Amino acid sequence: MAEYTKITTIEVGAQSYAVSVSDRGSFVAHLSSADPRMYENRLATATTYDELQKRLKEAVRKKRARVQIPFVELDRRTLELRSGIARGIHMKDREILVTWSDGEKAQLSRHSHDFLRPLTPEEAEEIVRLAQNVRVARAALAEAEKPLSAAMLKVELGHQYGRAKELQLPSLGDQVEKAIQALVDAEAVVENAKPVTVTTA
Repeated sequence: MAEYTKITTIEVGAQSYAVSVSDRGSFVAHLSSADPRMYENRLATATTYDELQKRLKEAVRKKRARVQIPFVELDRRTLELRSGIARGIHMKDREILVTWSDGEKAQLSRHSHDFLRPLTPEEAEEIVRLAQNVRVARAALAEAEKPLSAAMLKVELGHQYGRAKELQLPSLGDQVEKAIQALVDAEAVVENAKPVTVTTA
């Protein structure tokens, strides 16, 4: 990992940002309290100081910019629809800033959500109907798994780490280790039992 040395600060608007340079010659702008070695703390990077200034100013302008993009999310856990407005991008962690229809504000990852365009009433009704089918199927699957889990519990080997369940047998890893140790001990007994041959000149 590259090492960074703080060399100066840059004033952009009413905010002061630290500038550090790496041992490889790259420039990084970051908050004074943040570690520039961590990627998520870097507000702007460049190969020259002048370019860094331009990129930092652009990043700050993007941070202050506010847009209004309506969207709908299907919650993967509850399978419920929720509408909101996307307002911007968080400067540090690049998450989407949103305001939900009930006024709640949040930051959402770009990758772990199912974002949809605004839906017509017919589209929303269809998705809600299909989501209900999935809920029923999940409930049926959970019920079907109960006897399977109970049957497996009687024969399940323990886990290598963590608290062992009451009915669990020793973990597979423990059994292998124990068998290897027993084999090694048996070989040692045989080796020690061999007669010692003394050769005289």
